[in-house]
Parts: sequence; C-alpha cells; structure tokens
Amino acid sequence: MKTTDLKSIDDVAKAAGVSSATVSRVINGSASVGSKTRERVEAALRELNYRPNRSAQALARRREPVLGVVLPTLADPFFMAMADRIERVCVALGARSVVSVSGLNAMAEQEAVDTLVSHGCKAIVLHAKFMAEAQLVELARKYPALVIINRKVNTQEARCVWLDNEQGGALMARQILSRGHSQVAFINSHYNIADAKERRKGIECELAQTGLLLCHYAEAEPTPEGGHGATAELLETGIPFSALLAYNDNMALGAIRALHDAGYSVPKAISVVGFDDSYIASASLPGITTLKYPIAEMAEMAAHLAFAQTGFAAAKTNAHSGCFQPIVISRSSVAVA
Repeated sequence: MKTTDLKSIDDVAKAAGVSSATVSRVINGSASVGSKTRERVEAALRELNYRPNRSAQALARRREPVLGVVLPTLADPFFMAMADRIERVCVALGARSVVSVSGLNAMAEQEAVDTLVSHGCKAIVLHAKFMAEAQLVELARKYPALVIINRKVNTQEARCVWLDNEQGGALMARQILSRGHSQVAFINSHYNIADAKERRKGIECELAQTGLLLCHYAEAEPTPEGGHGATAELLETGIPFSALLAYNDNMALGAIRALHDAGYSVPKAISVVGFDDSYIASASLPGITTLKYPIAEMAEMAAHLAFAQTGFAAAKTNAHSGCFQPIVISRSSVAVA
C-alpha cells in the first residue's frame, strides 16, 4: 500500500537497504548501479510513492560553479576551520560549496564522494584517511577535478595537498629536548592513519639522535576525553616522565586536565606539547605549546586547485608545493626540565 506522505531519499534508502548515494544514482540514471540493486531501489520508490524535490534539483542546475567537500566531521574545530576557509574561497570566486560528512570509515568516504557527484559537483576536495591508496588513485582517474587534502597519494602528488607530519613529530621532540627533557611520553591517535604513524616516526627518530627512547606510549581517541584517559593510564604505571607529547591539541587539553587531577602542575612538573594550533591551544590554561597545522592555507590551495581542474578561469594556480610544513607555536606549557 502506497503512502501519501512526502518521503525523502533517506527513507527510500532505508526501505531498499542501500545508501542514499545509491538511490541518487538510480534516480539520476547512473549506469554504475547493478541491475538487482536498481530493481530493489525502484520498487522502494514505487512503494513509497517518492517524488523528487524539484527545488533541490533546480538548485543543482544553477550555473555557478559548485565545490563538493568531503569531511569526516564538523564537530572538530580543525575541520570547521577547513570548511570555513573553503567557503570563503567559494564566496570570493562567486561559487558555492556543498559539504558531505563521511564519518570515519572507507565505505562512508566513498559514498560521500558518490553523493556529491550525483548532485552535480565536478570539483571536489576530499579528506579521506581510511580509503586504500588504490581506491584514491582510481577516484582521481575517474574524477579529474578531485583534489585530496591532508594525504599524499603516490602517483597523484599534483592533486594532493598535505602536511609533513614526520617533520612535525621531529619538531615536537625538539621542543622538549632543547629544554633538557629526557623522560618523554607520547599519546597518539588510535586510528590506523598516516598522520599518527608519521608523527610517531618523527618523534622517535629525533629522540634516537640523542640516544633516547620514548619511556611511555599510549593510543586513544584523539579527543580531550581520549587524552585524559591515556594520560591517566600512563600515570598509573608509576614510571616517571617529565614531558608529554600529544597527537593533537584536543588530546593535549585532556592530558593537562588529567595531570592537574593527579596533582601535577603544567609545566612546572610535566611539560606538554600539542599539535594543530586550534583555538583550544590558545584558550587553554596554560596556553599549549603546539605545532601549527596550516589547514586554512591548505584548504584554500585545495579549493583553487580543484576549481582550476574544471577550467574555472577565476581559480588561482599556485606554484607552492602541495607539501606544507608545520610551524612551532611556543606558549607556556613547556618548561626547562
């Protein structure tokens, strides 16, 4: 029995047991959907008496350039800063942006790209930490105006904008080595991504040059709560450390709180270094010494690069390498050992 209520693509997707992106591809006549899946979606469309949103379709037909943006979340200040700079670029160019949130898995990243393409986005800035490199190479081949941000993909460097995270790790270590620290702990993201691996490598290589090893290492969710929990676990071991390096400012904030809860003063008892230079680092007490991740500048370059690939004359081409360097921002969370 057909319903008379207005149904959305999400309703159809749920009824058919597929993603919203797949429903969009069926509605738009894409040939990339298998026959059995197509039949299931078409049956759900009929059953729910689905009617396309004409105003949304009209919006998609507007002539100004559209930049699709794939981000894992908008709840993190880091990604909010990225989205904000991309939107500013679009406004300046007389274009607009559409953001698709992917979450933290490869399938969702792929579906986010598919959704943007199905809505007419030709230029895309993709933040994808979980898709395999081979998948990203194939996407770059399939969509000539797709630019990958925060990740270097072999053979696709000209379409990538990324940070030298290994150098960032080395700079973190130098901040505490230069102040005489030799008992160093590191709390890292528990996600299996290049950023975490490269920062750890940079830290360990820098320590090794002075004959040191990390005395503590832990992984957790890269949030204040994760940083708090990981630091509390380190303290429970009873093994002393005088400096704590954190994967990002979120974890550093949680670490400072855990140290305070345990009666340790930062930086008098234990020094702390973060990464990103988000607003958290400057608002914290004490202010967090950190590595500036120039995400706004990187996002601006990625947006222009994606638009340029479509032939959009207003987009700027940039001689800057796609590889950006982190910058030390000294505040008051590090002291002499």
